[in-house]
Amino acid sequence: MKLRIESKLLKSGNTQVKFHINEDSSDHYYGYLLVNPGQTVRDVVNVIKRKFEYLPSKDLLLHSHLFSLKGKITNHPIYFYKY
Repeated sequence: MKLRIESKLLKSGNTQVKFHINEDSSDHYYGYLLVNPGQTVRDVVNVIKRKFEYLPSKDLLLHSHLFSLKGKITNHPIYFYKY
């Protein structure tokens, strides 16, 4: 798996990370993650890899937090999309 990341500092002080994932097959993915100040690049890369590795189905990328009725989200969601 090859991972490329880009970042953008937001007015809130957080950082928006856009990432691109190329697997050995012809599948290509991209996504976004909101990162708190002080997180290292290594931490961000590890989060992306761990979340991507444990996706239940890479063919059907659903974002369950968009359908949650539980209230406020306590952690920043990570979004995956397939080209």
